Amino acid sequence: MPQTIESMKRFRPLLILGATLVLSFGVVRLGLRLGHQRNAPPAPPLAPFVVAPYLQLGDAPGLANPERLSLLWQAEDKSLASDWWVEVQTEPGREWVRSESIGSQPISVDVRGIAPHQLYRARLEGLRPGKLFQYRVSYQNKVVFKATGRPRKSPGEPQRIVAFGDAAADTQEQVEVALQVARANPDLVVLTGDLVYMTGTIRDYRRTFFPVYNAETVATDQGAPLLRSIPFAAVPGNHDLLARDLDKIPDALAYFHIWNQPLNGPIVAIGIPVPTGSPEHRRAFREPAGLNYPRMANFSFDSGDVHFTAVDMNAYTDWTNPTWRKWLADDFAAAQTKPWRIVLTHQPPFSSSHAHAEEQRARLIADLVQEGNVQLVLSGHVHNYQRSHPLKFTQTGPMTGTGEVPGSFVFDHQYDGIIHTKPDGPLYVVTGAGGARLYDTNQDAEVGPKSWQPFTQKMISREHSLTILDVTPEALDIKQVNGAGKEIDRFRISR
Repeated sequence: MPQTIESMKRFRPLLILGATLVLSFGVVRLGLRLGHQRNAPPAPPLAPFVVAPYLQLGDAPGLANPERLSLLWQAEDKSLASDWWVEVQTEPGREWVRSESIGSQPISVDVRGIAPHQLYRARLEGLRPGKLFQYRVSYQNKVVFKATGRPRKSPGEPQRIVAFGDAAADTQEQVEVALQVARANPDLVVLTGDLVYMTGTIRDYRRTFFPVYNAETVATDQGAPLLRSIPFAAVPGNHDLLARDLDKIPDALAYFHIWNQPLNGPIVAIGIPVPTGSPEHRRAFREPAGLNYPRMANFSFDSGDVHFTAVDMNAYTDWTNPTWRKWLADDFAAAQTKPWRIVLTHQPPFSSSHAHAEEQRARLIADLVQEGNVQLVLSGHVHNYQRSHPLKFTQTGPMTGTGEVPGSFVFDHQYDGIIHTKPDGPLYVVTGAGGARLYDTNQDAEVGPKSWQPFTQKMISREHSLTILDVTPEALDIKQVNGAGKEIDRFRISR
């Protein structure tokens, strides 16, 4: 009882990616992962790309249609939209269908190492939900890129989802986690913020993000070709959006350029990251960002039997704002027919780590999470892994000036995730050990449980790791896997 306390040959590359990795893992280092410099510099993209093609959910509001994805890439400024076309083959033997919607947007920021360039978007339509497809990109009448992909699953289909955050720090551990993502062969990857280090710039993405998650081949010192074949979705973190002086960092806030995610978040005039700087620098940011800024900071989408809601919890947000709260409550209410509702935040509402202990802003939406029958909240920010008891939180006072949110708890201690798998209340998971330097290794399960808060059931702070969710309409089977492929936690949530 709750207690009260505070197949197909041409599709073969995607299918055998995991098998290739099994042979490669003999060289992956074991032991304490603190964040070691990568063994090799990032490989440059193949011409004519500045950034090779990668899959995105697209910006259509709601995105209930799993038959559509967006394909993005970047090329030199001299290229023209008419030089490019994209073709899709939905199954072997079928004709190639050309995409009729290719758009381009110039990125005119000119900083050291980043020249003006073009961002391209193509809409891939008519896909078979959950089924592999092949696509190819041509430039000036020559095929220059080919890959396989898989759109989102339909309701009722089993799916595998991978989650992690705080990753792209240019470490060998980031590469190891990326290799484990490829080995898991998921249908979808969701990132829990701090997508790149340190200031969310185009340069950061070029240096630490795309070379690892969209590497040309599987390599233990580089990464894996994930982004070209697997849709990624991401909630922004503090390193992504808090650098806003465009005179000092002209290519900051690149999140609003790089990502193409649903534009169904709340529109409100306050509580958004307002960029500063000269009119020229602000225009160079705003024009390519378009409608993405600021609405893409909060959004929701469906993937099979899961409804995801991504919630920006950075310091400028005000989740006592009635407009924002109504958007979130309405979003949860509209998703009640889905078996599963999962919230993505960067800053966790409940964490036992000493690091960021006072940052409890995310507790301001705990009542909406509970009323919305959300089963799982995935967060990052704290660079380790934590799993809470199922809990219900009641706020008892306003947020303090230092960020604490006081309240009382009701815990379900009967739930163990193995025998008793129907929790009374949401579970909160911190999965922020995706590659950046680990936090609070002295609080690991082996040495520091006495330092944990009462809401924490599990904490692993000495290993980089990722979360793997296997989803059916009846259950979420969740396991945490370290960079060497070892399972370090497992639990089930049953409906």
